[in-house]
Amino acid sequence: MSNGADGLDRQSPSDLLARVERLTRRENLDCIRVTAHELLFPHSPLGETRAFMDTEGEPILRFYTTHHGILGFGDIPSLSEFVNDWNHDCLSPHLVLNYSSPTEVEVWGHSFLVVHQKPTSAQLSASVVPALHNAAACLEELAKHFPVLTLPRPAVPEEQTELDGPVASVDTARLEALLPALGISRFQSDGDEAVYAWINDVLFAFAIDSGPSLIIKGHWDPNLQGSEFSKIFLICNDWNRNNHSASAFCHSNVDGLQVRIDYAVMTGAGLSDAQLITALGRGIKHVLHGIDDISRDAVGSSPVAWP
Repeated sequence: MSNGADGLDRQSPSDLLARVERLTRRENLDCIRVTAHELLFPHSPLGETRAFMDTEGEPILRFYTTHHGILGFGDIPSLSEFVNDWNHDCLSPHLVLNYSSPTEVEVWGHSFLVVHQKPTSAQLSASVVPALHNAAACLEELAKHFPVLTLPRPAVPEEQTELDGPVASVDTARLEALLPALGISRFQSDGDEAVYAWINDVLFAFAIDSGPSLIIKGHWDPNLQGSEFSKIFLICNDWNRNNHSASAFCHSNVDGLQVRIDYAVMTGAGLSDAQLITALGRGIKHVLHGIDDISRDAVGSSPVAWP
């Protein structure tokens, strides 16, 4: 699926990080320049978030949040519930439970901003500031559930840009107008709340939440038994560890244990048509691949009908 954004103007990683640094200082957020390509945001005393540009593939500004303190293998059952509940209920950061030895159990979070086109100052603020506040809130919530993380540890040491078109708020009317540009012509709207469409035999919901954010949600309903939670959680967790854009989690309803994958786009400062088409195309792609990967690992087959 092509989103038509590859040839548009981009900003150098160092220039974008410099804008992020100036923005966060204006917002009175602690910011430490680690290198020319990395920023550190302390969330003392609980942890930190590091920001850098991913230049290997798509141009993405990434935020990684890690906690201080030590967790152990005995915490994994409770951590599994915490990580799944957070990914189910919260947009960012996406959490991953990482474990490789009894002394290397950790939860880390990830947020991101796709920057195919140079974001305006308002768009940058609408993504970066909530990402950092949400990261701090996540660490506080994690520490409430696992007080051992409150033990002290040594600390680790306005510009306007032109877009391809006017920036406007994102609502269901704009989604309905732009989905056909991605080849999606059959969909239905639930008033101002959401637009629903079957894409490659997967049910998608495109919803506007109070963030405001655009949530692209994919549904896989295998109707599994509740006893399968640990298995499905670990499969989702492994996928989240390796895929840093969308967030997979377990969801229970009257029919059984299901899987949902969310791709969130912060829209508080609006998006141009090209930015919105890029976000929709990228979100649909990642959700489809996520459902395909997770379903094959879980039951050996996929509901995704690839063309």
